[in-house]
Amino acid sequence: MDVLAQIDATFEQVGFRIGSPAQLQSKDVGISKQLRTLAESASADGVTMYMIDVGDRRIDDTGRFPSDKSVDFLSDMNSIMSMGLLAETTGGAILNGTMNFDNALRDVSRDLDSYYSLGYKPADGPKQRKIAVKVKRPGAKVRTREFYSLKTADEQISDAVVANVFHEGMAGDFAVSVAPGTAEAAEKDTYKVPVTITFPSDLTYLLEGEKMVGEYAVVFVTATSEGAMSPITKQVHKVSFPAARASEVGAQTLQTTATLLVRKGTQSVSVAIVDRRGARSGYGKATFTAE
Repeated sequence: MDVLAQIDATFEQVGFRIGSPAQLQSKDVGISKQLRTLAESASADGVTMYMIDVGDRRIDDTGRFPSDKSVDFLSDMNSIMSMGLLAETTGGAILNGTMNFDNALRDVSRDLDSYYSLGYKPADGPKQRKIAVKVKRPGAKVRTREFYSLKTADEQISDAVVANVFHEGMAGDFAVSVAPGTAEAAEKDTYKVPVTITFPSDLTYLLEGEKMVGEYAVVFVTATSEGAMSPITKQVHKVSFPAARASEVGAQTLQTTATLLVRKGTQSVSVAIVDRRGARSGYGKATFTAE
């Protein structure tokens, strides 16, 4: 809107004003929908946004840069309203028109040191919900995110395996070892890298006839040092053995293999092993170079 208003102000100097049509056209180039989607996604994922507007509000009186007050106002309002939407929806705050970073960081520090954590688990499964938190104490104000989203088990594992590829020390219920093999050239500048994954065999097994049967999923993703990431891949495997040998299984380990198709260079692979019948998971990671 501020760009179209600037054009409007320029034509006004020669006696021609666009007026309403300029503002009408601005509706077609707005990003309100994208901002709302971003705010709701961040809120559902537990991300709180603190927006700091450090725009230069000084008035240029040299005459070198002609200014239109209405255009400046629209530009400022665009920024403030956009940042306000992101902050309010995610339970954060906005500090605008100042470079007093001490105040902004003080607000963040206070929120991280003093807060109430409330939660609930709905009975009808994962979906996004709008929430509101109110306080009865006179004079008290509350800030909170506007949306709550319970993710599915698969979505939670996908988030965890991605976090594991970029960060060290991802906690799990059991240890997972990842051992990449030697890369072999494939076609179109790609390489095949075999990967051996080792983990404990004490999964959750259920009796089916005369056999004990368990099930695990292997979820993995690769990423380069620049942050380029492959699609998340998932494989499901079953494990079965005679019920009479159940006592022997816990002392052993399980192994599974996979072949990664990657491009040349150094990258990391993140692996999650999910005990599908026991709601347990473990994570492993390895770095390799394909050349």
